[in-house]
Parts: sequence; structure tokens; C-alpha cells
Amino acid sequence: MAPPRVPQPGSQATWRHNRLSAARVVDLTQVISGSVATMLMADFGAEVIKVEPPDGEPYRRYGTLVPGATGGENLNVMRFNRNKRSVCIDLKTAAGREVLGELVAAADVVVENFRPGVMQRLGFDFARLKELNPNVVYTTISGYGHDDLLPSPNTTDPAYAILTEANAGLLHLAGDPGGRPVWMGFAMSDIFSGVLAFAGTVMALGEVDNGRGPQRVDISMFDASLFMNDLPVNTFEVLGRVTGRGQYPLQAPWGPFPTADGYLAVAIMSEREWTALCVAVGRPGLASDDRLQTGEQRAANIDIIDKAVSGWLVDQSTEAAVANLQAAGVPCAPVNDAAGAARHPHTEAREMLVDVLHEDVGHTRVVGNPIKSSVPTRLREPSTIPRLGQDTRQVLREVLDRDSDAIDELVEKGVVRG
Repeated sequence: MAPPRVPQPGSQATWRHNRLSAARVVDLTQVISGSVATMLMADFGAEVIKVEPPDGEPYRRYGTLVPGATGGENLNVMRFNRNKRSVCIDLKTAAGREVLGELVAAADVVVENFRPGVMQRLGFDFARLKELNPNVVYTTISGYGHDDLLPSPNTTDPAYAILTEANAGLLHLAGDPGGRPVWMGFAMSDIFSGVLAFAGTVMALGEVDNGRGPQRVDISMFDASLFMNDLPVNTFEVLGRVTGRGQYPLQAPWGPFPTADGYLAVAIMSEREWTALCVAVGRPGLASDDRLQTGEQRAANIDIIDKAVSGWLVDQSTEAAVANLQAAGVPCAPVNDAAGAARHPHTEAREMLVDVLHEDVGHTRVVGNPIKSSVPTRLREPSTIPRLGQDTRQVLREVLDRDSDAIDELVEKGVVRG
């Protein structure tokens, strides 16, 4: 196992040890799911060595360019790669694969989200990883999982987040009743799969520490999507009913309503809340309407409620309507866009935007770590976003003990870039 990691310069003096702060992670991930997992590891102190091909991972090319002094950086890279070290290795070469093998031997964790089979073709399946490092944790994320744990007939299917969400029934829920399904607007199963991979890896490190040898963690984006779709799936399995699109079938009103300048969301669960809403919108008689006595009845007769609530809201701003409903004891919230969410007082209070520094782009802010606990996060201010290959030489020198001449030779041969 790699020696305990020393916090890098810039860490605050309040740094305390946690399991991840003593871990070295070889990060072979790309795009979102795996990058989320390793970003969370870096946030909690792991030394994350992001291994990229000479031209960088795909997210260095796909997305919006953030201008900089000498070319800028892709916004997508800035989303999920803070506090990592970027090392460029050409894994198509035998010498590059040798370097990767040495990194694996010096690490605690290997994380990848390639299509199943890629690591085997590179010569780094779990059997080989265990030979290189008898205490390794090998974590994978893919659309339908790898065959070495629980085989799936869909292992080789295309696996963008929207496709696994569609296949697992999530996409069926979004949109208007009777209308076409609607994408949720973000890579939900990617991000949740990354969080699950983070949790699974921490669990596996504990198993290694307890002397149980090398560990395997395998996350399927379909599985993650199905887990989020638990109520409709359980409703089908237990009651034989298929949940329709749009309206939540168990409680109502439960969703957005238009205001004079936007939308607000209302969520009614208790009878007290239902009565409070009826009084607030000037329709107290609805509280005793026989058709609207339970959440399921209200869901089935949502048109009655929609007419009453929308009619009351039509001349009110979102801010005023939220204030009036909250004063009456009605659970509600504005439907914020990104600007509203970023400037929400909660966002600042919970430190959900963090300062990051990129050598070319400079200082900016990105979404922070949602896990708040007594376990310390990295506490570096600002966090750093690596340029492509900026740490190659340093990692080969410090981690693999390569001298300058040997590194220069690898650079000249195109095996590494840095």
C-alpha cells in the first residue's frame, strides 16, 4: 500500500487525518460519473492522479470554452476536477502501460468508467491489478455493470446518462400527462453513480484496512437510476400498477404553478397543509369537498385544484406569492433558475460555491461538496484545476522515483506529456 499522503502546500493548519487523506487514487475516469467520484475523494484529502491521454480526456474538448490568457479551459473540466493532479500517458504504448502499472502499484485505489472490456484490452483487469497491488480497491462505473460480479445481458449497450435513465423508467415520469417524456435537464444517473462509487470505495478501503485483501466495487448507471425510481417500480411490483407521467399519484397538489413572473412549487402532504392552502387562495370550501379529501383523490382531481390555485396566483409575483403562502403555513418554494439557486442565501451559508484557481483562466467559483460532516474536507483555498499534463513530471519524479533523464526520454518518445 502506498505510504500515508502528506497534505500538499496550501492546506490549512487545521488539517486532520481521515482515511481518504492517506489514500492515493489512480483516476482513469472521463466525463462525469467517475470524475464526480474522484473529485469527492480529492475533496476529502485523497491524492488523486488523473491519468489522461496525450490530447486529454473528452471533456477537455466537449462543452463551453472559458477564455483564458493562453487558450482557456473547458467549463466541463472545471466542474469535476478540482484538486486533482493531471498526468498525460499514452496507454497505447508498452512504455505507457508500464508507467501505469507502476502507478497502480503505488496507489490504494483505481477508478475507471471506460466501457467494460477496455481495461482488459489494456492488460489491467482486476486479476492483473491484484498482482500489481495486493491491497488495491478497483472501482468501476459503467452503464450496466461489469461481468466479473453480476453479469448483465446489456453490458455492452451504449450508456449515456439519458439512455440509462430512459431504460430504468425515470424518463417516463417527467413531462405532462399524455405528452412526450422530457429529459430532466442534467446527467442525473451520471452524478448519482459517481456518489455511489465514492461511497462504495470508502467502504472498500475499510475492508482493506481490516485485512480482507483487494476489493472490487462496481456501479451500474442503470442500477443507480432504478434505485432513484424506487416508488414507481415498487408500486408495480407490489400493486401491479404503472405510474403515469407528470402528476405525483399519492399527494396533491405537488408541483409547480405559474405566477405573474415565473413559477412556484407547492407540496401538500398533511390535511392541515391542504386546509391552509384552501384558505390562503380564498377557496376554503375546497377543504371539505368530498372529491379532495385524500392525497390520491386530489391527484385524481388535480384540474379542480389547478384552476383555483392558478387563478389566485395569476396577478402575483413569485416572491409575493411565496411569502403569502409561507405565512399561511403552506409548504412552497420559488422555482429558481441557476442564477436564483447560485445567489440563494442557503448556497452561501452552506459553502456550496467554492473558489477554484486555474493557471490560465484565473479565479472563479464552482459548485462545492454537499457532504457536510466533522470529517475534514481538503480545506484548500482556492482549490486548483489542473492544466492538461501539468503534473506529469512531478508525479513521475515523486511517486515513481524516475530521474529527470528518464522522464525526458519518455517525453521525447511521446509516452508521456508534461
